[in-house]
Amino acid sequence: MPEPTCPHCGTKITEHPATLCLSAWVAEMCMGWEVRSRDFGWSVYINGGWAYSIGNHHMNAFFYPHVDIAAAMEVVEQITASVGESLRYTALWWMNQDKWYEFEINDSYEDETIGFGETAPLAICRCAILAAAKEKAE
Repeated sequence: MPEPTCPHCGTKITEHPATLCLSAWVAEMCMGWEVRSRDFGWSVYINGGWAYSIGNHHMNAFFYPHVDIAAAMEVVEQITASVGESLRYTALWWMNQDKWYEFEINDSYEDETIGFGETAPLAICRCAILAAAKEKAE
């Protein structure tokens, strides 16, 4: 499977920084939400109605899994629900000179998806995109 590339900026997922367009990509690919581009960022629509803003600080509801661990865990819950009970996830935090975080999603010991990042939310977003791309490829 080729490495997924962001539809908004063209960056490969393993190199994608923690930006608003990563949150928009996660909303589309992992959450299954409709994301509409706006001049201030993106708007997320669920069941045809506005739900979240990605980038507009004048709105009250935000979805920022690229920096918000609670939003990132919503993504994990969505992936777990869509695949079923056989899916497990593991968070491993590595501490070296720089902080590196690893997040792993697997449905068997042989089939695992791993995302790395400088922060836990970034590692989760990268892993979620990779897992969703793998699921769609099968």
